[in-house]
Amino acid sequence: MLESLISNAYLRSAAILVATIAIAKIVLVMLTKYLKQITAKTKTTIDDELIDSAARPLDFLVLICGAYLALQTIPSFAPYLGWAQAIAYVIIMITLASVVSRTVGILLTHWMRVKSTYQKAPQVLQKGLAVVIYIIACLMILSHFQVEVSPLLATLGLGGLAVGLALQSTLSNLFSGLYIITDKPVRVGDLM
Repeated sequence: MLESLISNAYLRSAAILVATIAIAKIVLVMLTKYLKQITAKTKTTIDDELIDSAARPLDFLVLICGAYLALQTIPSFAPYLGWAQAIAYVIIMITLASVVSRTVGILLTHWMRVKSTYQKAPQVLQKGLAVVIYIIACLMILSHFQVEVSPLLATLGLGGLAVGLALQSTLSNLFSGLYIITDKPVRVGDLM
C-alpha cells in the first residue's frame, strides 16, 4: 500500500521513520502522562516506578523496530539486511534484559520494604539477579546466532565452582551477614 503511494524507496523509508518516531512519542506520552494519572490514584508507588523504568526502553524499542522496517524498504540495502537484523536483535534483547532487570529490582525492593525483617537487606540480591538476567540474555543472543551454548554453560559451571572454592571464606561471611540481617537473631541492645 505504501509502495503505491510513494514510488521512491528513500522517501518511503523516510516516511516509515517519521511515522515510527511519531508512534514512539505517542507511546511515551501515553505511558508517562495518561497511564501515570491512572496509577497516581493507587495507594502504592510500585506501579509508578514500573512505568518510569519501562517508558524510555519501550520508546527506544519502537524506534529500533521502525528503523529496521525503514531499512527494509531500501533496495540497495538488501545485502546488509542480515547484519541489520542481527544488530537489531542484539539491541532488542539487551534492552529487554534491562527492562526485566529493573522490574525485578523494583519488585524486590518493594517486597523488602513490605517485609520489615528484610528491609535492610543489601543490594547484593538485586545485583545478583541482574547479572543472572543479563547472562540469560547473552545466552539467548548466542543461541540466536547458532553458537553452541552447552559447552559455555559447562564452563560457567566449572568456573563458578572454582570461584566458590577460592572465595569460600568470603562467601561464607557474606551469607552469614545476609542471614543476620534478614533473620535478626541478634538485635541492638542484646547482652551476652
